[in-house]
Amino acid sequence: MNELVEDWSQKKRWGDFIELESNIRSYVSKNLNDIIHYNRQYVKEYNERDVNSPFYKHNIHSIMTLEDYIRYNLFPYERIIKPAVQHVLQGQIVFSQSKLKEMKGDVDRLAYAEVEERIMNLSRVCKLLDAMVSVNTDDDCNTSGTKEKEEEAQEVEVTDYHIAVSNCYRSVVSGWFLLYRKWNEISMDIFEESTSLPPDIDILEASSSKFNIQPEHQMHTYAHQWISFCNKVNKEDERYHDMVSSEKDYQLLMGVAKQMASSENDDSQVQSTQLMQLIDELFDP
Repeated sequence: MNELVEDWSQKKRWGDFIELESNIRSYVSKNLNDIIHYNRQYVKEYNERDVNSPFYKHNIHSIMTLEDYIRYNLFPYERIIKPAVQHVLQGQIVFSQSKLKEMKGDVDRLAYAEVEERIMNLSRVCKLLDAMVSVNTDDDCNTSGTKEKEEEAQEVEVTDYHIAVSNCYRSVVSGWFLLYRKWNEISMDIFEESTSLPPDIDILEASSSKFNIQPEHQMHTYAHQWISFCNKVNKEDERYHDMVSSEKDYQLLMGVAKQMASSENDDSQVQSTQLMQLIDELFDP
C-alpha cells in the first residue's frame, strides 16, 4: 500500500483513491472474519484497555467498530487527503483544446474556468474526508444527542484518529476558504466587466452553465463539521492541543465566519453569526 500511495500521489491520481477506498471498504466488510483470523493484532489493539500496553490505542473501541478500525489501518486517509488538497490549490490546470477554443482566449473566462476546476477537484477530495469521518460510530456532526450522550462524549480520549481527522479538516477548510475568496474575487471582476458588454453576452453563464458547487456553502459545511468533531472529545485530554491549535485554528475559523459575514446574502450572515458562537464555545478556556 505504501508504494502504491507514493506512486499514485506522484502521478496525481487523486480520483483513483476514491475508488480504492470504496474497494477496501467493501473488501473489509466481506472478509472481516478472515482478516481477524489472520491478523490478531488488530483485535488486540482494538480491545486493549491497559494504558501501559504497547497495543494500547487510547480506547479506540469507544469511537469506532472493529471493522472500521481495520479499514482505517488499511487506507492511509491523511497521507492522501493533505497532499491532494495542496495539489488542488497549487497544481497546474490543463484544459482541452476544445475547452480553450470555446473560451476564445478570454482571460476572465479562463480564470473563472480554472477556479471552477479547482473547486470541483476539492469536492472530490472531500469524499475521502467524508469516508474517513464515517468510521466514527456517531458520524452525524450536525445533530445534538441527549444530555447523557453529550456528557459521555466529553470523556472520549483524543486518539491518533482524532488528530488525523482534525488535520484533514484543517486542510479542507483552508482549501475552501482560499478558493471561495478567489472565486468571489473573479466573479466580481467579471460582473463589473459584464455591465459594459452587450446584453446577449453573459460570461458567468457561459463559463458555469453546469456548475452547481457553491464554495461558500462547502466552506461553511466543513468548518461546522470540524467544530462539531472537535467537541466530541475531552478538552482536558493532554493530547487535545495536538488536535486543535488555539491560535492558528481560531484564526482560520474566524476568517471563514468573517468572510461569510461580508456576504450580501441574509442566510450567510445568519450562518456567520452562528458559526462565530460555535467558535467562541470551542476555544473557550
